[in-house]
Amino acid sequence: MRLTIFTVLLTVSQFVFAQSSKISEVMVYLQGAEVTREVKLNLNSGLNDFEIKGLSGDIDPNSVQISGLGQAKIAYVNLERDYLTEIDIPSDIAPLIEQLQESEFNLQIRRKVLNAYNEERSLLLENKKVLGEQSTLKVADLVELANLYRNRLKEIELKNLEISEEIKELEEKIQKLNAQLGPWKQMPKQSQNKISLGISSATTGALTVKVKYIVRSAGWTPSYDIVATDNNKSVKLVYKASVYQRSGVNWDNVSLSFSTSTPLQYGNLPALYPDYVNIVKPEMVIRGARAKSFNSADAESMELSEVVVGGYDYGTQSNGNVSAYFSIPGKHKISSFGKAVSLGLKEHELAASMSYLLIPKASQDAFLSAKITGFEGLGLLPGNAHMYYNDALTGQSYIQPNPSENSLDVSLGRDAQIAIERKSVRDVSKEGNIISANRKNFHYEIVIRNNKNVSIDATVKDQIPISRNAEVTVTLEDASAGNVNSDTGIITWDLKLSPGEQKKLTLKYNIKFPKGEKINQ
Repeated sequence: MRLTIFTVLLTVSQFVFAQSSKISEVMVYLQGAEVTREVKLNLNSGLNDFEIKGLSGDIDPNSVQISGLGQAKIAYVNLERDYLTEIDIPSDIAPLIEQLQESEFNLQIRRKVLNAYNEERSLLLENKKVLGEQSTLKVADLVELANLYRNRLKEIELKNLEISEEIKELEEKIQKLNAQLGPWKQMPKQSQNKISLGISSATTGALTVKVKYIVRSAGWTPSYDIVATDNNKSVKLVYKASVYQRSGVNWDNVSLSFSTSTPLQYGNLPALYPDYVNIVKPEMVIRGARAKSFNSADAESMELSEVVVGGYDYGTQSNGNVSAYFSIPGKHKISSFGKAVSLGLKEHELAASMSYLLIPKASQDAFLSAKITGFEGLGLLPGNAHMYYNDALTGQSYIQPNPSENSLDVSLGRDAQIAIERKSVRDVSKEGNIISANRKNFHYEIVIRNNKNVSIDATVKDQIPISRNAEVTVTLEDASAGNVNSDTGIITWDLKLSPGEQKKLTLKYNIKFPKGEKINQ
């Protein structure tokens, strides 16, 4: 009896309470995301043992934090694999996975049935051969036996055709389901994590704690909408985030915020070491230590048992010392299916000056461009942009903000109402002196016409070649008062054209080079 009582007491003292939790907040980084879960605990006086299940199997083990303990103390925290708990499959994905599993099972059955019919067919044909060689049956018996073989073989062949068609249909269905599921077809096989948590409390009572951790398979990429109108003085820049996650756990009804930082990357300060120079002989082999890079495979092999409580302190300011932060209102759902969801982060009205860029040597199209200012401090990152003009999509571009530049130049698309023509004009009076040197003459006319009903500002660019040989000289004869950059050879004309106005520009230059030589012009 004493042993039985002791066993009961031991069982009670080691009882672990499984706790339900829900995700309340997620901070998404460019790579990775910090997930915040809320867990309600009922504490007894003394040591309390809890298990928090249903956690992503993709947690960075060094990122777990426990907060909101009040006067209670943490006795231990362990993060470990939970192979017995199935991952939370989204409601729109579960039927597809069931269909895939059912179709694969039916395909195996049909293949086995087809194999059975083929075996029966082989058996019939083999028996028929043996009987034909050894039988002493009468003609009537042979006729009856032949009818039997023929009818059964007919049934087998028809069944083979029927089953082969079913197999073909199942294979096509499985192929479509696999394509629709994408990476999700492997995720139900993944394991989850659980946290074993020990809390010491001097009193009894209810407690709501927060559990924070970082998952690796999540992140966001920036993109933009740039909307311009005829006012030519400003543009609307919509900063957007394309957020994804494949952590194996859905984010349902959560508050989302975004950061431009990357906490999963190492932040070690760079350093310089002595750089030695030496004469390298053919037989000499120089060996040096190679730094080991950290990757996701390393992370997968890390031990998940011991966890350090503590971690990152992410402020609520919109701009930190090294990162920008964005909070978006409302609650959101990001499925673990892996499809990216586009969300708006911020909308800015920025000063901009509109003008047309024309480079007729490279393109016969006129590009409306906006020179945007005042973007400093907005946390803009390189990303794709959709360009709109007067509510119409005009094209796509890529912007790459440079903190050292005072303006951000973006293309708003092509405008077919600006006509451009660049043609070569031959000047036979200047063919060159074939006795002393060779000379090539170049003469171009550039015609621009504004077919719009409003005045426009246009920047036209062309170029003359730059010589890299002292024996080759380039002489500019006429550039219609354009601004010449002697370092690059680029000539720029800043024009203002009224409605229906046409302007003509002239570009003339010559190249002299030694007799008997050739140039790449």
